[in-house]
Amino acid sequence: MFFGKLFGKKPKEEPAKREDTPQAEVPKHIQFIGSCLGHAKKIGEDYGVALDYTPASIPAVSRILDGYHRRYLHPEEDGGAMQEKVNAFASVFGVYIGETLLRTHPESGYGWAEKEDFGLVVAKEGGYHIDAIAKATKQIVNGRENGDEVVSFFDVAGQVMEGKLGVSGKE
Repeated sequence: MFFGKLFGKKPKEEPAKREDTPQAEVPKHIQFIGSCLGHAKKIGEDYGVALDYTPASIPAVSRILDGYHRRYLHPEEDGGAMQEKVNAFASVFGVYIGETLLRTHPESGYGWAEKEDFGLVVAKEGGYHIDAIAKATKQIVNGRENGDEVVSFFDVAGQVMEGKLGVSGKE
């Protein structure tokens, strides 16, 4: 599995499928979202934070990303592990941020989508998209001191989803 490779874990062996029971295959992006959300909750627990898909949890995510930024800037402290795994950690917390946006704004018409040249984003049919994974990457790499911070991003994205900003809805 792609995600397991990023974290250096061995893939688990799948149980044998019964041939007499048809099973719908879960799309890979849905599996990826589930995996990311599971990792986010576990990492949150490791940091003593309850990630509960509420706007109040986003500052905790930002603090975790700040720690990752410090590790990114000082590869000698972790043998360069954060630099090697930026995309994995950004995916974990970008998906968490995106899922929290969707749960906070369920009537917005937005949902998960795979966009060419962007990957997994929160998007509205035929229109605007919100790339929380890219924003998480930027906070890890650039840091909040350079203007990349997920709390303000979350607030603005929520306003976009509510139609409160002058975004036309077209890419």
